[in-house]
Amino acid sequence: RMDPQVVNEQLILRHQDILIPGRGDHYRAALFCEDDSPSYPVIASNLVFIIRARQKQILPLYLLWVLSQEKIETFLRGVTRGSSIPFLPKSNLGEVNVDVPPLETQHHIVELIDVQQKQQQLLKKMARNSDKACWTKEQIKRRHEHRH
Repeated sequence: RMDPQVVNEQLILRHQDILIPGRGDHYRAALFCEDDSPSYPVIASNLVFIIRARQKQILPLYLLWVLSQEKIETFLRGVTRGSSIPFLPKSNLGEVNVDVPPLETQHHIVELIDVQQKQQQLLKKMARNSDKACWTKEQIKRRHEHRH
């Protein structure tokens, strides 16, 4: 266990920090939530970039959505260096341009994302339960014959 006094304060994760891996083949952004963390500080590896949204200008969930777009991931894969284990230079991460609409618009986008995610969860649940809800003609016929 590390002594928190020795750790750089910048590396201690905060609620709604956005994390992007600095090495590997995939650069999908992830959101750190304090609810998911233990009671002690969580320290980011030096293989992960921490992005902290200035919440008076940009909502963390909106920024996460922007950074999760396929075109951003494609851009990040395109600027990686190295052959066996690709790495993403920090300077290239800074080249990502993010459109920052007014906060009200960002809130609307985040609400739409939330609705879309809930809809996807419901569709998955319906798909899992569809075998229980749908009967073939043969099953209906057998059930009908069994009753009579």
